[in-house]
Amino acid sequence: QWYNAEYGKQWYQRRVRETWEELLRAECKDWRMADVSCWDNSPLVAFVSSVVNHEVVHPYVFRSYSLPSDGDQSAHYRGGYSNYIWEGLRATTAAPSYFREMELGGDVHVMGLCYTTTLQR
Repeated sequence: QWYNAEYGKQWYQRRVRETWEELLRAECKDWRMADVSCWDNSPLVAFVSSVVNHEVVHPYVFRSYSLPSDGDQSAHYRGGYSNYIWEGLRATTAAPSYFREMELGGDVHVMGLCYTTTLQR
């Protein structure tokens, strides 16, 4: 038989993944997380992913805001506001078996709720 169902499934899944990333890049353009705070009437926004390529899995917070500059208010969780919006969305939608993980700066990100269900000290 000329058609292989498994090949078709793999092709389809790969195309969906590629299309999702293309869509995010196109819609979010070159906007960074910090740009959101400059828009009129915009709320503070945060996306949470899980970094899974270290001995201990930990959350990473993509923020649209900077933290207070006093030394006592340092971030408890790693993260930042200089990432592109599409990177935060892509990293937090990297659900196993749907979308592959996202590598950013040497960290491998997957969907935040997969491994981090609550943020607590």
